[in-house]
Amino acid sequence: MKAEEQIRTAFGPADPARDTTIAPPPVTPAQLIARAETAVAGSSRPLLPRRRQILLGGAAVAAAVVTAYALPRGSTGGAHVPSGPDNTAIGQVLLPVAYQFDTNPQPAAAQLRALAGRITDAPYDGRSGRYAYCHDKSWGTSVLSNEGHELRYVEERRRWTAPDGSGRSRLTTLAAEFTSEESRRYWERELPKFGHPPIPNETTTDIPPVAPAPTADPGEAARPTDRTQPPTDPTALATLLRAKYGASHATKWTTELYQRYVVPRQVRAQVLLTLANLDGFLWRGVATDRAGRKGVAISTTMTPPADSGDRNHYEYVLIFDERTGGLLAREATILTPRREPLSYTLILDSSRTDQFG
Repeated sequence: MKAEEQIRTAFGPADPARDTTIAPPPVTPAQLIARAETAVAGSSRPLLPRRRQILLGGAAVAAAVVTAYALPRGSTGGAHVPSGPDNTAIGQVLLPVAYQFDTNPQPAAAQLRALAGRITDAPYDGRSGRYAYCHDKSWGTSVLSNEGHELRYVEERRRWTAPDGSGRSRLTTLAAEFTSEESRRYWERELPKFGHPPIPNETTTDIPPVAPAPTADPGEAARPTDRTQPPTDPTALATLLRAKYGASHATKWTTELYQRYVVPRQVRAQVLLTLANLDGFLWRGVATDRAGRKGVAISTTMTPPADSGDRNHYEYVLIFDERTGGLLAREATILTPRREPLSYTLILDSSRTDQFG
């Protein structure tokens, strides 16, 4: 019996909504989880305060936006720059990544193994320094109106991590953007009624050392004592990437790896080999990420369980640097009649340094 039916049975005649038909929500739980992926930090590092995803209607949504962040006056926010009634620049409409092989793609295993065998050094290979520095940019934290119109925030994060896990994280909210022209028009109309807190909005958090866990989680890879170094053992790396759960999970945790560590050449090659061993990845050929960098892409799809109530299909795309094998970007989309972007992450920089920025 479904939870809703159990609750109604328990209330019986006292149920105030007994004869009320509840409309389906604008999004399913699985969609909300997919949208939140880029806002979920790995379990091994401290979590920073995050905005919750909000599913509200009308004025309540706009009020929530005002208390959270800002739409910038005069900010471009991207290539498409419409202006609201008060001449506030709202932001661009996001489009899914375009790749070379849109139809009849081939399995990616052979191409991934070939790439792993020919990669060269990244600019940071051979550099030294106390801190691992990682810089990424993401689209995904969102506000959704009751009508299904979505507003996305663009966030940029820089992290400095010491061997004991301490360090600093700097999070900057850069702009607000949209998944459709209809959503852009909706928020362009609604937000000026409530005012705009300033963007960019920056928060810096100093992170204390990470205390050793009292017991090891068998589902987690054993982490090196030096928190700036990723696992180098193939089995430990596969565990870190959640490879046993399939290709779609591995795309998320591959991104987490590159957001958390300065990934050396040996590990970059092993990541590609781990992905090559998973069923479901397709070779998409040449692709360009949102930073304008050319790479090569693989994709995989995921269909939620039948009893989840989610009838959507999802696609996850990884774009790799063809020279170094490093991750450039990850995108998650809903496969509607058109591909609708859910979240996007760019890995912009990695290095070693002796100073905080």
